[in-house]
Amino acid sequence: MQLADDKVNIAGLQPVMQDALPVIRKVFEDYIGYATITSAFDKKHGNYSRHYVGLAVDMRTWTTQTSGIQLSKTRKGILAASLRKALGVSFYILVEDTHIHVAWKPNSVREAQEALIRRS
Repeated sequence: MQLADDKVNIAGLQPVMQDALPVIRKVFEDYIGYATITSAFDKKHGNYSRHYVGLAVDMRTWTTQTSGIQLSKTRKGILAASLRKALGVSFYILVEDTHIHVAWKPNSVREAQEALIRRS
């Protein structure tokens, strides 16, 4: 998995997101041939963004790693559906104009506790 530039900080990601990175990478590489994180525990986001607590990453959605041309909405939708299937219901996948946002967002306190227990 590549980082878009030296400002992308994955060191601040929580363990649950670190565990998800290999899955995210595989889905992206299988579908578009590369996986590039454009933002993680860095940059400016919405007020209550999960990026600020290390629970989200943004993934590049260009047709090729260097093209600068976005995938079509249809192809992004297919990619997002593949991510949802691979990561499960604890992850929130949002298709944006310039990237796909992947965040850990458990559906319950119990689900969050179980994820933490699996890590210990």
